Amino acid sequence: GASSYFHQTGTAKMTNSSDPTGVIGTDFRVFGTTGLRVADTSIFPVLVPTHPCLAGYVFADKCVDAILAA
Repeated sequence: GASSYFHQTGTAKMTNSSDPTGVIGTDFRVFGTTGLRVADTSIFPVLVPTHPCLAGYVFADKCVDAILAA
């Protein structure tokens, strides 16, 4: 995974289900589980060039949209 000095990110890569290195789908569901979604900075496939908190808020908002659409 990637990390900055204080902010761990990239431990559960978000990608499509055909990527063997991925953990979470673009609908925020964890592969191989039922009823589990993740919306935090662990889903970044690479370290973002900004404070990860802001991007985490965006991902969380998108996750809410995915849950409400389901």
